[in-house]
Amino acid sequence: MNISLRILLAVIMGTAVYLFGLLVVPGIGFIKNLVETTFINKGNVTQFAFLVISLVLIFIFSRGKPGTFGFKGSKIKPLLLAVLVSIPAQLGMLVLMMFLVTVSGVTPPRDNLFTSLSFIETVLSVWIFASICEEILFRGLLYGFLQPLKIYGFGTGKFFVSLPVAVCALMFSLGHLCLLGQIPGIMVFAIVLSTGLLGFIAGYFRETSQSLLPAIAAHMTFNIVGYTVPKLLMSMVGS
Repeated sequence: MNISLRILLAVIMGTAVYLFGLLVVPGIGFIKNLVETTFINKGNVTQFAFLVISLVLIFIFSRGKPGTFGFKGSKIKPLLLAVLVSIPAQLGMLVLMMFLVTVSGVTPPRDNLFTSLSFIETVLSVWIFASICEEILFRGLLYGFLQPLKIYGFGTGKFFVSLPVAVCALMFSLGHLCLLGQIPGIMVFAIVLSTGLLGFIAGYFRETSQSLLPAIAAHMTFNIVGYTVPKLLMSMVGS
């Protein structure tokens, strides 16, 4: 399979899974009823759809050997490095977002997914479940499908970025354009930049460790820092 065709198939597959989980599954009758009558939220449903579909496709493409798609253990060093790199990276993105919001003069919405969830729900749904499901989709299924192209990319030496890392990072980043209309556009722009950076970091550790665990660790770190730092700042301002 040539480079262009493999990339095109990955983009089509990733987009189909993403849109199916985001738009189709939550609208199914009994699932919609569950969201309206139980503690399960729409985000949980979407993430679960990502997880199930990705696992099925990974099993098919790997021919029953999911280790080739990142389902294997990791050494401690990549896990720690993923966390240590992600903390300042997300802090920098938060500073950028605050700068853009201040300069543009927009007012961040008070009501969003984070404010509607309790702390325990945030930990389980956003920090853990969403991080795992999204990484299995983007750095598991899609990166694994594109992995034969990792010899292609741009840069040199330690600054080489492979095509699989770049394509998966861009798809993950652009997927957050679904937030348009829910929050101010300037904030969506900052989130797209932040998730793009996360995508490259998670992709780097996925590629160098051959494991999904460091990528998941990076994703969790971004989510934790992105939640706790604004909360702390708001509480300080409020006091």
